[in-house]
Amino acid sequence: MLDSVRGVVRSAIGAAEHVEVDVQADVESHTPAHVEAKLDEVIVALHRAADSAERHVEVVEGLADTLTPLTEAVARLTDQINLLLQVTAPLAAVERDVARVRDLRRVGGLVHRLGMRPAVPPRSPGPRPPVPPGAPGGPGA
Repeated sequence: MLDSVRGVVRSAIGAAEHVEVDVQADVESHTPAHVEAKLDEVIVALHRAADSAERHVEVVEGLADTLTPLTEAVARLTDQINLLLQVTAPLAAVERDVARVRDLRRVGGLVHRLGMRPAVPPRSPGPRPPVPPGAPGGPGA
């Protein structure tokens, strides 16, 4: 029975020590020196973030400066491609016509060749060849 009482007392003392340590850590974390150190860390982090934001702004401004020349170059390229398409359109039409003529000549040649062949006379039913003896349908079967 003494052991159970002793266990309860030890556990109460242990809990009291933990509360004391937690209160002490909490008090230490709120000392002016600790708060100033945390504020210094926050200020340094804010300076780094501001520097990073400034670099990003410079990059975006550089991109914006190159947009106008790029747009003009694309417009010039589009004009040149349209001009090139106008020049090559008649050439493409001629190529299509030449291909059609070749196809017509090829088909025309085939028709001409087929028309010049002599007509094959139809086969007339003539006498059947003799069936050898012993074969199915022949003599002696």
